[in-house]
Amino acid sequence: MSDSLVTYLNFNQDASCVALGLKTGYKIVNIQQKFGRCCCYKDDSINIIEMLYTTSLIVMTPLGNEIGSSPRELKIKNTKSNSTICSLFFPTTILNVKLTKEHLIVVLENQIYIYEIKSMKLLQTIKTNSNPLGLCAVSYDSNSNLLAYPSPPKTKDALASINAKSSQTSNTESLNNNSNRISNKGDIILFNLNKFLPIMAISAHKNDVAAMSFSADGSLICTASHKGTIVRVFDTNTGIKLFQFRRGSYPTKIYHLQFSSDNKYVLATSSSLTVHIFRLGEEEALENKHKKKIKTIEEEPEREENNDGDGDRDGDGDGDDDDSDDMEEDLDGGNGGNNGNSRSNGSNGSRDEDEDEVPTKQRKLSQGSSNSFTSINSEDITAPIIDQNRLSVARMIRRSSQTLGRKAAQKMGDYLPSRFSSILEPTRHFASIKIDAKNKDIKSIAMINNSNQDIITASYDSRDNMDTNFLHVNVVTSEGMLYIYGLDSERGVTIRNAGKVYELTIGPQDNGFTLKQKVHEATKIPPERQKILVKGGKLDDDTLLSTLDFSKPVMVLGTPDKLEKPIEKPKFIEDLGDATKVDNSPLGIPNYGNTCYLNSSLQALFQIEDLREKLNKFNGRENLTLALRNLFQQMERKQGTVNVGMFLTIFRSLYPQFAEQKNGVFSQQDAEEAFSQILTTLKRNLEIDDLFRIGLKTRVKNLTTGSDDDIKYDVEESFKLNCHIDIKTNFLRDGIISGLTENIVKHNSSTGGDNEYEVSKTITRLPKFLVVHFIRFFWRRDINKKSKILRRVQFPFELDLSDVLDESIKETKNKNRDLIRKVEKDNLDLKRELKKAKRESDEDEEMKIASIKSRFYDDLKSNIPGIDFETTTENPSSVYELNAIITHMGASADGGHYKAYVKDANDLSGESWWLFNDDKVSSVAREKIETLAGGGESDSALLLIYKGLGL
Repeated sequence: MSDSLVTYLNFNQDASCVALGLKTGYKIVNIQQKFGRCCCYKDDSINIIEMLYTTSLIVMTPLGNEIGSSPRELKIKNTKSNSTICSLFFPTTILNVKLTKEHLIVVLENQIYIYEIKSMKLLQTIKTNSNPLGLCAVSYDSNSNLLAYPSPPKTKDALASINAKSSQTSNTESLNNNSNRISNKGDIILFNLNKFLPIMAISAHKNDVAAMSFSADGSLICTASHKGTIVRVFDTNTGIKLFQFRRGSYPTKIYHLQFSSDNKYVLATSSSLTVHIFRLGEEEALENKHKKKIKTIEEEPEREENNDGDGDRDGDGDGDDDDSDDMEEDLDGGNGGNNGNSRSNGSNGSRDEDEDEVPTKQRKLSQGSSNSFTSINSEDITAPIIDQNRLSVARMIRRSSQTLGRKAAQKMGDYLPSRFSSILEPTRHFASIKIDAKNKDIKSIAMINNSNQDIITASYDSRDNMDTNFLHVNVVTSEGMLYIYGLDSERGVTIRNAGKVYELTIGPQDNGFTLKQKVHEATKIPPERQKILVKGGKLDDDTLLSTLDFSKPVMVLGTPDKLEKPIEKPKFIEDLGDATKVDNSPLGIPNYGNTCYLNSSLQALFQIEDLREKLNKFNGRENLTLALRNLFQQMERKQGTVNVGMFLTIFRSLYPQFAEQKNGVFSQQDAEEAFSQILTTLKRNLEIDDLFRIGLKTRVKNLTTGSDDDIKYDVEESFKLNCHIDIKTNFLRDGIISGLTENIVKHNSSTGGDNEYEVSKTITRLPKFLVVHFIRFFWRRDINKKSKILRRVQFPFELDLSDVLDESIKETKNKNRDLIRKVEKDNLDLKRELKKAKRESDEDEEMKIASIKSRFYDDLKSNIPGIDFETTTENPSSVYELNAIITHMGASADGGHYKAYVKDANDLSGESWWLFNDDKVSSVAREKIETLAGGGESDSALLLIYKGLGL
């Protein structure tokens, strides 16, 4: 279509369609499921058109330049029948129209009319300040149902009056009674459309607001400054400013603001033919919520009403010199206790807007010195153009200082605290788009698709080679063009180390420890020896990377591991094609965002063949057990990608502690807790207790009396052995023995006081599978955080528990141990033959392994009669073989990374192990397992799963 035909453009409420007002009617275009479907209607020249989702109901206003049409007339039409339902006439020009499922909102320059959409009954009339742009925003969520508009005069007194006189006067009357008072031009009112009450005034900007928009759920509202250089995001429940972004340095006109449906991005289109995309990081939003003083109507400080200069409200001579006052405010720790430390993806908390609000103390200082500068009334300025003739010497000095500051930030930004570096050079947009338009004077609107299924049809996608792995940004212009851009949610990070530059990629949910792992892969510097310098200091493991600015290279300090003889790079299963896929290789599990703790637990459980057999026979209705059965069956098929989503959802719903979130991102959890919780659930639905049950005999002796007569015995059960770690613990055996003996103090009724008791335990039953837990995590009260014991504790591939067995079973277990080892020795030649044989993807290899196992079991049965080694749930001997390990890398339980190491069941020599790093699977040698004893922040064993010798 010709660009001269488009007079108005807007998205519908869910941004699935675009409504275009034309000089000859209007057009509706679908840009999601039914992409490209277009409906054209001939009508008057259209000034405004508003859809109601995808229904046939629309509201429109004629442009007013044709006979019989007027910009004061509003028509409600049915597009199916192309008929007019009703018409309304207003006293002045209609500037904006909004539709919700319940209300029709009509905006005039000084009034807002609210109608009930079903009956067209007028419900409310609101007076506003002069609003020539018709600014208004509506949340379409029925729960929030908010209306935002520019503040009427003296918001505080008006709302206080409403609260005090709600039973005597109407809300609007109370609000309008204070029209003779002065208020900030940049204040906006939040009006509840359910209760018809103004509930909050937000000091969004110091001067006029240029645009505003609610998020889909109404929890956030974004605003743009009148010069178009600053975009801010506020919490609609508290009025707290959560984010501040700098769109650019030069004045421009903001046409459109739009949230993504998941509240992760804000888009801004402007007269500079650009679309700026800002990403909302969860971490800094939470930080701002805690650090920012909640500015409600009752708490708003009184402002000076009689001020000769009044430049801070109406735009002073420094209005164009935007950053200087904001820097002063940051360094002065202003804005209600924020102290300049709140960080955002935009300015990281610095007050770098041309019309930022100044706290009361700062305002008085500015007003008191107003004679030093020429005061300019903002109403006399017709366009936001910097007048170079008005630049005073002081302003020129400040501009030079800002330029110098930016240059200093480029050189020193990585080493300065975030409070100062953000002032010197504020961070800007996450991404931007330059619109390739024919003319410069065009309007544009933009939205972002978060669901790939809702973007475009498959045929269109294949024809234009659009990548569905990207988020898609749809931009519509008044030239009648639709542009679709791919937005990669991952970011590139440039790091520097030892004079070399490396390019890395990070995702939106990656944290500091994830970056350290990627740095390790690139530079060979272990994470525990890395020092990554970012704005604000050293990068912490749990810092969300999306909250940081990586527009400049990041310095990494540390020394790599010593150079060794090059070894063959591990081959990951996912990287191999069908022709090269290793036979019997297991599948990894994708990470769904801090789910490595669960992935490693599932891999450790999956290697227990007896458990899989029980699950395959399960036909009950328990959701978690069913989900685990289906998940393990996926993993057994060894095809495609493992989908853990259903199991994860059920797991979090049953056990909410694993659904905890931090700043909107699921938190890291303890793998041992997840492993134990899954096992506990399975024990209720499957007969697996005997596979893991440890029988214990407890002996309690009173050390205070020292009498042998005062000894009590008891029995108990456990499903794991704990390895306690202290300064003397060097080996697993030491920690287990320490965990089976402890001293306690309790009240003794016979002696009438507290007595010390020794509690010692011996094992009376050994299960087929033994779980050993290294107690590495403990709670530190001084920092209110789980810390990790990094001490090195060696563990054996064969664990003999004869020293902790009860005398009632020790002799039998030791005898069987010796017999099993004799059978293993007799079959050693067969094992060696298998080790030398080349592992091929054919049935001969599997048959050879099965033959050796069959012969081995036959020998065991003949030497140890009465025990079925293939079906028993109890370990006949005192010895266990290591089968699986869950490790943790990092310094605390709340961060770091979990992996699983599982012995290759088809390698009878025990030399080959599988490493499961989420969806990456590689083969490692036995020597690698020996390095998992701990001693630093690298991989250290947390859970060991042993299997009885010969079973």
